[in-house]
Amino acid sequence: MIKIVGDINLADWFFDVGSGIGTRIQKGEDPFAELQRKTGDFWIGNLECVVSDVTDKKGTDAQQFVISPSALKAVRPLDFYGVANNHAMQHGAKAYDEVLRYLEDNNVQYAGPKEKKTSVIRYDNKSIAISVFSQHKDVFSDNPRYWYMPEYNELEEEISKYKEADYRIAYVHWGNEFIEYPYQDQIQFAHYLVDIGYNLIIGMHPHRLQGYEVYKGTHIFYSLGNCVFNMAWEPCRYSVIISLDTDDWKVSFEYLRLNDKGFPEIAKDVPLEYSFEHLNGLIGKLRENEEYYSTVQSRNSSYQKANRKFFIKNLGTMPFKVKKDMILDFVKRRIIKR
Repeated sequence: MIKIVGDINLADWFFDVGSGIGTRIQKGEDPFAELQRKTGDFWIGNLECVVSDVTDKKGTDAQQFVISPSALKAVRPLDFYGVANNHAMQHGAKAYDEVLRYLEDNNVQYAGPKEKKTSVIRYDNKSIAISVFSQHKDVFSDNPRYWYMPEYNELEEEISKYKEADYRIAYVHWGNEFIEYPYQDQIQFAHYLVDIGYNLIIGMHPHRLQGYEVYKGTHIFYSLGNCVFNMAWEPCRYSVIISLDTDDWKVSFEYLRLNDKGFPEIAKDVPLEYSFEHLNGLIGKLRENEEYYSTVQSRNSSYQKANRKFFIKNLGTMPFKVKKDMILDFVKRRIIKR
């Protein structure tokens, strides 16, 4: 069975440097321990952190979204990672190259770099082409090493190379963060990806589970949400595992909930507001852009409030310099407005 999950951050991030997932991994904890990975299954995820010993950042910035390859020796990685996302270049080009070296050294397949936009995996005597790209402008680099913001002709040229594959997956970093449904242009773009030949569309980046639809017999999952991520806001803790049966290409899913460590566990009970039963009904309702982005702003505000509470609660676990840097940064951005 092919198993597909969403955003994976194996490092400390903005609000938990010194006490986050990366720190827990360095202490011997395994974020994938509860995923029930069976022998023979093939797992795919979005690697939304940098695995490297080098960085072009300084101070606290040099400790966020990055973890040393040596710290991950005790963690069995997934079988395939997408490496085209808005954090891929956060620590510079040399660090990105180290990510690819880490994956190759650990026999992990991947796609997303400009020179490897699509990878073909062999599973159960079937060929599956996985194209990985990002729809977001990169804020860390003027020349990202990964495939981003492709034009339609680029996408059509790329998929034309894999017409002989038994199955084709588009694994896309897109949409707006923290909102529970996609916008109209995104839906149209997803339909276009199906029209040019992709058999399954998997989205990520919003850090929330969004609904799915079936268009021309093809499943489009707009956002799988977080698989491994230490976000305090409750809506960011629900996610799914997508299962793809290569015998008949049947698609199914299983809910996850992230625990207080940011590690995924199989969810037995999911509140209605975080379930596909509710989320699927939000797709495609015509909304003016003003209404949609007003909702985005509202969700961001709720997310930020949860982060402030989390930060204050965990002040005692953070190194002094990290606390100092984050408080100064907050004062500059929110009070001095600089």
